[in-house]
Amino acid sequence: MLENVIFYIQANMYRYSELQLKNKKLTRQVTEKDEQLEEMRQKVDSINLELRKSEKAKKEVSLQLL
Repeated sequence: MLENVIFYIQANMYRYSELQLKNKKLTRQVTEKDEQLEEMRQKVDSINLELRKSEKAKKEVSLQLL
């Protein structure tokens, strides 16, 4: 009986350790994805800024041609 309890506890401790490792791995992946997402947001912001500058320059050129 006691052996069964000890085995059950050890099995649960092993499973808990596995889940902790998996949690750390997933947390690391989420952090990496968050960093990638932030980089993409910055690129989109930069592209939008360039687009606005381009549209403004286009308007200025078309006004000069009139």
